[in-house]
Amino acid sequence: MFSDRDEAREVLEFFTNAFELHKNRPIVLYGIGVNTKILIHNLKNYHIAGVMDAKHEGEMFEGLPVFSEEEVKQVTDTIVIVARAAVVPLIYNRIKYLEEFGIAIFDVRGVNLAKTKNKFSLSTKYLHRATLEKLILGHEVICFDIFDTLISRKVVQPEDIFEIVERRLIKKGLNINFRILRETASGNAYKKKISPTLTDIYTEMACIGNVDSITLANIKEEEFQTELDFTAPRESVISLLKFAQKAGKKVYLVSDMYLEASYIERLLKKYGIKEYDRLIISCEYSKCKWPSGELFEVVKKDFPLNTSILHIGDNEGADITCAIKRGLDAVKVPNNYEIMIHSPFQILLSFNRSLGDSIAIGIFSCQYLSDPFKDYNSLCFEKENDLGFICYGPLIVGYLSWCLRQCKNHNEDFLAFVARDGWILNKVWKVMSEFFPYEKIPPGNYVLGSRRTLAISAIRNKKDIESALQKVPDSMEYSKMLSSRFGIENVTLSKDEGKTDCVFNRIEEILKNAEQERNLYMRYVDKKLDGCKRVAVIDAVSSGTIGKYFFKTTKKQGIFLCIVLSKVPNYSVYDEIEAYAYMGEDSKYAPKRSVHKFIGELEGVLTSYEPMFVCFNKFGKEQYASAELDNDALEVLKKIHAGILKYAQEIYCLTPNIDTLEFTPELSDAFFSLYYEKNLCLLPNIKKTLKGIDNF
Repeated sequence: MFSDRDEAREVLEFFTNAFELHKNRPIVLYGIGVNTKILIHNLKNYHIAGVMDAKHEGEMFEGLPVFSEEEVKQVTDTIVIVARAAVVPLIYNRIKYLEEFGIAIFDVRGVNLAKTKNKFSLSTKYLHRATLEKLILGHEVICFDIFDTLISRKVVQPEDIFEIVERRLIKKGLNINFRILRETASGNAYKKKISPTLTDIYTEMACIGNVDSITLANIKEEEFQTELDFTAPRESVISLLKFAQKAGKKVYLVSDMYLEASYIERLLKKYGIKEYDRLIISCEYSKCKWPSGELFEVVKKDFPLNTSILHIGDNEGADITCAIKRGLDAVKVPNNYEIMIHSPFQILLSFNRSLGDSIAIGIFSCQYLSDPFKDYNSLCFEKENDLGFICYGPLIVGYLSWCLRQCKNHNEDFLAFVARDGWILNKVWKVMSEFFPYEKIPPGNYVLGSRRTLAISAIRNKKDIESALQKVPDSMEYSKMLSSRFGIENVTLSKDEGKTDCVFNRIEEILKNAEQERNLYMRYVDKKLDGCKRVAVIDAVSSGTIGKYFFKTTKKQGIFLCIVLSKVPNYSVYDEIEAYAYMGEDSKYAPKRSVHKFIGELEGVLTSYEPMFVCFNKFGKEQYASAELDNDALEVLKKIHAGILKYAQEIYCLTPNIDTLEFTPELSDAFFSLYYEKNLCLLPNIKKTLKGIDNF
């Protein structure tokens, strides 16, 4: 959101000119930034019914309710998006369906967004690295902005750091509404001083928060530690700094920031940035870059009048306009956020609805979008690890966090990750359990199983045989049917035996085999389930057969949890059990999500390294079908799984608690779509090499 007061006044002028005729109608403002606050306090003659913000639904903002998308339908027919021009289309794309309910959506200039194309230009006008190096060589002093230029945060908006701090404090037993307290204190400090320090802000917190000095000092250190944990270096820009140093240039770091130099130095040292000539922070001089450019005068005082100075930064106003106003040359390098907005990856920002979403997007941008000199319109990720990290990591972490919430809601005390889809899911679950031991995460195990194994083990009587027979396709060979659906091998069929006859002529043999397989399987499962009373059966994609037959075989109670419940006419049985899906129900005729369209590819990656489990032999030894993947395919699969585990470890390490990882399913699907629909991660061999084989 906008952050400077001059710009906020301009927004107020735009709004009053555009919505004069709307004074007596209820209006909802989308966004809870500084500009929205200015509008609320200055539009006394307007009926501002409330605000919207996906992350703060149900809260209050400046005395007004923060409505959900469902609530806003009952409140207004006018929404005004208060955001930067580049962000407006992202928000609009997310909420434009509300137009179907008679709601008109505008920007602050009064433009009805339904009448615009709302498309981003994917072209960029940034300098090539060689050009920038030439400019550096042509100047005596090189200044660098710090945040978003040399260093990025692993969140979409800097304010998200405050919410993370609050959750980390709660984790440590300090129940304090830190975000609101911190923002209020900051507002008070900025009223008293042009550029307050972090110490000034915490002095205000002491006045309004009724918190003792020792606790405040600990909170202050926690805030800075969170900043440290959630920053990442922009190596390509840092290398420019080192290029300038090697070329013998004076290198200054200049930042509008409340963190004092002692904090900034610790942060810079973490990323090997230490041999600069001077660090100039606005809060230590009570001068800012924006809006006057006065902070650049501090730089100029160190040098003779005609010294050539080049400033490099990401902010068009503070780093470019203000530097030029004070007689410096200036070059803009886009920050990660801007790169994302002007690239095909902007789709991710459309689904930034929760703190977990912000962290997921932030991790991705810091890892893959931090180089301002790349062409992101033709970006190609060539490593299998990247496919696991980008497309599958958010999907699996989001899904398993959802599974945990479902288990807590239904009082499940164990999870069965059924073969083969459960292999990597179980691995990530164990990583999650290690990172969050205090969350009371139910234990889980990878459990061998297949539709063939469980369907046969579930047969207990003639009625079960009749039910199984109804599910057999008419086109299936009778010998294959007897083998895969009833466990009867090496059968010699007479010429006059029809489909029903060849089954019912062998009822005793089928029941005896089913009992034998069931006893062997139960002996194995009892050890795996550790005597639990209720179990959540975990699968990736299923029509419900795995869950139904598992519960029927084991006589356990519980729920069945999938990424996708697959709707297959005359075959799906998930309505016969208590089944839930993170990505909802798949429709073969009208798939809603990318995951729905590429179920085979999803199952091809979420699989074990072993072939399909068939049964246990009489000695209790597991038996498998023929191998489906050659050694090359297995190596590809292992690399993708390594990327998934790397993602899980990184995000679990950053996250204060499991609730933070409540990813919006649409965001998980958007990450998945980058490869399978957007073709931005081009590994052409993957689709051919790894695709689920639907063995029964």
